[in-house]
Amino acid sequence: MNLRSFPVRVRSFSFFLSVLVFSGTLFSQETVFKEHTIYIPYEKLRKTFESEGRGVFLPYEQFRALSDAAEKAAKTLETPLKPPVATMIADSVNELIVRGDIAEVTATLRIVLLEDGWHQVPLRLQDAAIREATIDGEPARILGDPQQGYRLLIEKPQTKPEKVAAAEGSIDRSGVDKDRVGERNGAEGNTAENSKTDGDSANRVANQAAKTVELRLVYAKQIDKTPGRNDVSLSVPPAPMSRWKVIVPEPGVKIDFAPLVAASEEASDGKDFADHSADRTVVHAYVGAAPVVRIGWTPKSEGGTGLEALLNAQMDQQVHVDEGVLRTTAKIDYTISRSQVEKLAIRVPADQKVVGLFDANIRQWTLSQGDGSQTIDIALFEPAKDKQSIQLELERIFKQETPDDPTATDAAGERLAVPSIVPLGIGRLQGVLVVRAGDGLTLDTMQSAGLMQMDPGELSGALRDAAPGGRWDFIYRLSTTRYALELELRKIRPEIVADSQIEVFLYDTDNPVGMRFDSVYTIEKAGVFQFQIDVPRDFRITTAIGVRLNGSTPAEIDTWFENKQADPADGVVGGSVVANNAVPGEKPSPAGESKAMRRWTVKLKRKAIGRVGLTVHLAPDYNGPYIRKALGQKESLAIPLPGVAPSSVQRFRGKLIVNSPDVFRLSPTATRGMQPVSVELIKSEIQNNKWWGAISPQWRLAYVFEEEPTSLTLDIERRKPQLTVKLVQTLRIEDTVIRNRIDLNYDVKFTDIPELRVDVPESISDRIEKIDGYRESVLSPQPEDVPEGYVALAYHKDSLFFGTGKLTLAWSDGLKSLEIGKSEPVVVPRIFVPKREPHDRIWGQILLAKAPSIDLSESPATRGLRPIDPQHDIAAADRIPDATTAFEYQGDWFLKILATRYKLEDVKRTSIECGLVQAVFTKNNDTISSRALYRIRGVQQRLDLLMPAGAVFDDVTINGSRITLESAGESVDQSGSVRYLIPLTSVSPDTPFTLELRYTQPRRGGTVAIPDFPGEIVPDERISDQIASAETTNGPVQKPAVQLMYLAVYLPEEDVITAYGGPWSRHYRLLNRPDEPYLETYNGIDIRNIVHEIGSGTVRDFPVGGNAYLFSTLQPDGTADGLLAIRTARSTPVVAGILVFVMVIGVLLMRTSLYRRLQAVCILIAALVLAWVFCPTFLELGTTFSAGKLAILCVAALWFLQGLNFLRRKINWRNMGRFFLQPLFQRSKPEPEKVPADQACSENTDAVKGGADHE
Repeated sequence: MNLRSFPVRVRSFSFFLSVLVFSGTLFSQETVFKEHTIYIPYEKLRKTFESEGRGVFLPYEQFRALSDAAEKAAKTLETPLKPPVATMIADSVNELIVRGDIAEVTATLRIVLLEDGWHQVPLRLQDAAIREATIDGEPARILGDPQQGYRLLIEKPQTKPEKVAAAEGSIDRSGVDKDRVGERNGAEGNTAENSKTDGDSANRVANQAAKTVELRLVYAKQIDKTPGRNDVSLSVPPAPMSRWKVIVPEPGVKIDFAPLVAASEEASDGKDFADHSADRTVVHAYVGAAPVVRIGWTPKSEGGTGLEALLNAQMDQQVHVDEGVLRTTAKIDYTISRSQVEKLAIRVPADQKVVGLFDANIRQWTLSQGDGSQTIDIALFEPAKDKQSIQLELERIFKQETPDDPTATDAAGERLAVPSIVPLGIGRLQGVLVVRAGDGLTLDTMQSAGLMQMDPGELSGALRDAAPGGRWDFIYRLSTTRYALELELRKIRPEIVADSQIEVFLYDTDNPVGMRFDSVYTIEKAGVFQFQIDVPRDFRITTAIGVRLNGSTPAEIDTWFENKQADPADGVVGGSVVANNAVPGEKPSPAGESKAMRRWTVKLKRKAIGRVGLTVHLAPDYNGPYIRKALGQKESLAIPLPGVAPSSVQRFRGKLIVNSPDVFRLSPTATRGMQPVSVELIKSEIQNNKWWGAISPQWRLAYVFEEEPTSLTLDIERRKPQLTVKLVQTLRIEDTVIRNRIDLNYDVKFTDIPELRVDVPESISDRIEKIDGYRESVLSPQPEDVPEGYVALAYHKDSLFFGTGKLTLAWSDGLKSLEIGKSEPVVVPRIFVPKREPHDRIWGQILLAKAPSIDLSESPATRGLRPIDPQHDIAAADRIPDATTAFEYQGDWFLKILATRYKLEDVKRTSIECGLVQAVFTKNNDTISSRALYRIRGVQQRLDLLMPAGAVFDDVTINGSRITLESAGESVDQSGSVRYLIPLTSVSPDTPFTLELRYTQPRRGGTVAIPDFPGEIVPDERISDQIASAETTNGPVQKPAVQLMYLAVYLPEEDVITAYGGPWSRHYRLLNRPDEPYLETYNGIDIRNIVHEIGSGTVRDFPVGGNAYLFSTLQPDGTADGLLAIRTARSTPVVAGILVFVMVIGVLLMRTSLYRRLQAVCILIAALVLAWVFCPTFLELGTTFSAGKLAILCVAALWFLQGLNFLRRKINWRNMGRFFLQPLFQRSKPEPEKVPADQACSENTDAVKGGADHE
């Protein structure tokens, strides 16, 4: 693209955007920006911009914004980065010279100053005295602080940073090369990144230059001297790298330095070690950033000059005795004085093999033989000065006479001499000798010299921790080079107790006998690596596995084999008297003959100790016939028994179980060394002890034995077969055919039979259907016991008949058409299986099933049958759901039935068991929100639904699942009701379902319309022709049966029902629940229970509100006569009318007498009772009762005030008060004086007169 085609302003603005990106680099220098105003004539515009040295022009406001941004960026970049620290000590070189009691140090420190200005550099040296401090020959400024030590005060002059170019090349702001315009536009994405990199470089270059100075310090500190030790500790300046040179004016001094990274001694001849003949010792050391340096040395003691070295030895000798090997480990610690030692020598017995000598200073060692001993000469790399350690390992292999069976007898005692290890050229030897025998071995002390026994608590920690198993068998203290110890080694005999279980399997096959030998070995004292088992000669071990028996650990089996060199003696072997049989391949010999057993060895992968479980399976070597006597005859059989080798265990006991199939009858004839027990007792012991293996139902005999010779001889009799046959005969009678089916459930026990004989009538023998898996044949000639008119059939299969099985026979018979109301006799054919033996059992059951229009009755000629329940007395596998009658027989039988056909009448196909419609009236009195719930049972594919006029569906569900309605789209009657079809394809005809309709409908006066089910079928094109023809043939379906229908009406709280009409019964409220005002109980009926009964938990909640009224009816009519009509009124006028009426009556009665008032109250009560009987709706309203109560209370209050006013005027309340209160306050007076009678009469007369006047 040609850039000249762009307008000039666009190209200018693009270039200045690039300038803004590069602003950090362009304006990093200290540049002073000046503004210029340039005017270019329009005619010279192209010439100016398209020539060399062209410039860029843009409006002043844009130029000003770019200029301010670039200047701000330049100021930001000019600020140098501040280093993290102001000063640092790069490294230090130190030289320490010991001068008498003072250690003088000359240190040269290289200090780097990173920031300008004055700085304080910490030098520490709190516990030293500085003698000299100079920088470049000039005295340094040193500040002292007792707490922090010395500090160097130094100034770094301020330096001006160098000018840094913003970029490698200068930028011409007057114009841009024409050829580079395209490059900059193309590289616009990389401009910002390059600018950032250049800016970072400029900042790094612009940082202040660091200044390095060298400080020379000379300081001293007093040396801490203790007997035989000199130390000095210095708090040195904090330098990351510190190099030291320590000079001690004594030859051959060992100098210790801490902390130490690396150190070396100075040598005058360039060798690796120092020249000790010089008059001083010099050590070079390298130390890291350590705050304190510690230097110590021991002054060289001259000792005895020109004398031989004096050596003392401390030896720890460990002796480990295992089977066939004696291993010795000795650690010898030499203490050397007087002079150095370059060679060492050790004497050991000649029968010991020197395995090795170990120490870092051993250069080489040689072995020289002597008279009964051998000497080890050791050459050292460096002469030993003070101490030298040698670790010596010896080994001796000896042959221990041990029989093949390590558990049979005790191992022979072996005399072993503990090697005496003598370091030569020593003055004194002290040490400890410890001895430990391996597992399964024991040691006895035979002879000892130069040894003293120690307590284990006196051992050092290293020897105590090195003890195998945490203990040593022998512990001695030695204090002389002439010590000796002789031991006797014996092998520990393990104590083994075997608990065994022998299970003998008798088979009716070519290999008639098999065995399983389970054993739990309890091993103590020592472990074993093998088990010895005595096996009958004609048997072999096929499998040996470790199992968990009775809480034992499974043995880890390696292999098993026959030990041909260790056959046990004939006769009593392994706890069993062998009554074995003959050579392999021949028939077993008669009972009483005995031959040798064979001993087998079971090798283990690891040592077994504790409780170990083992299972061995044995099989015979021969394959000839074993038990093949004729049926009912006995044969004597001697059973060989395996067992553990008696010489390999201390004690054994066990159980014997004989496992035999039902075909054999076992009779023990001779037992020895065993006691018979109950098989159930053995089973209970196995269950309680959790013995390995499952309990078999074929266990016949059980015995227990313990450490005695055993033998077992059995008489075996083959039992005759026992046949049990159960015949289940099913007879299904339909309109024109009789279907027969017989299931022969056979069970053959003890011995198999070749065929199964079945006798059938000749009339059906050629019509029996073919049976898979069985071959049918007619016996020829026919047996003599075949009844007349029957044919004997024989059934065979690929194998013999044994165990349980099932043989099914089926055929069909014709039946002439039955007339309605007439009976036809039917004789049930008899099929039976004859008994082979008297103990066979043949029995059966007969099931009768029929078509719905046929009835069956039993004929009087029936015999040999017992009626049973066809649903409870029949086994589940033989039961049929539509059986109406059943019989059972045990012998000969005859069954004749009468079949009668009846005409079927059609019934309603749909039944609505219960329904509930909830209608909620809104306060605006224009709509009714409704929900209809139905529990329906039906066989139709669709259900006809008639909805009220104007109803709009909100939701339609069946069992909680939403469905789609099918509409005919036309009104049925003048009221505008619409017909819908509800598909019922998802429900089962035998199971009731819940239909929920939620809809809204307009309010039309006081009538409450509910959905109706007219029952008429609307043709549907999707129904197949066959179904449609079947439905139309029977005519229109009747209206569904509706049993009980509830209607709950919810009115606003300010409305009340004054009257209702229609075929609906009102349920009056008996119990009011203040906490749930909208769900109340009516005559014991709870609306919630109705919802739960219909929905069964499949419906959702429906919001209701207001005053609830419950109605019900049976079989509601969908016409106008069957609707509920209610009349409502506002509660306020009703309450006011009641109040006014009662108040007026009460006021009018106030001027009448009390008798008239009582008459009026009685008349009012009678009127209320009559109103409750004839108009209960009006009086049942809660507001009515409240208004009546309020009016009655007001009238009663008025009458009460009127009565009080009357009493106030009629009664002198003051005299009444005196009459009641005066006796309480009257004082006691003296008795009046007696006066004559005439005087008393005159006084009484005066008093009466006075009272009359007063009145």
